[in-house]
Amino acid sequence: MRLMVSKGMISEEDAGKHLASFAMQDLRRFAMFDSTSTRPYTVSALHTYGVYERCGFLTIGDDGLLTCDRSKAPLVLAELSAVFDEILKAEDERDGAALEAVRHTDPHQAVNSLSNL
Repeated sequence: MRLMVSKGMISEEDAGKHLASFAMQDLRRFAMFDSTSTRPYTVSALHTYGVYERCGFLTIGDDGLLTCDRSKAPLVLAELSAVFDEILKAEDERDGAALEAVRHTDPHQAVNSLSNL
């Protein structure tokens, strides 16, 4: 999406809407947390939720309600793109250790507000 925005294919506002839709798809993975068949998707969802939270895209208020600030989409897309670039670089360099480091990032440490629910 970041590339599509930079090339003028979609607006930043549209990117925020699409990212919000993607985030909601990710959140449904939490309901299947114990499923081994969807575990890779759940780990990915946990990681991206951590990015959403750090960037302020998704927050949980004192009232317990989830809020989406679509204006933060560029920050989220930049961080996710950086991780993707890191993966591609490690693959190009056949650097298994770097790939393992990305794979073994603990998604639980990235998600702070979920433990308060």
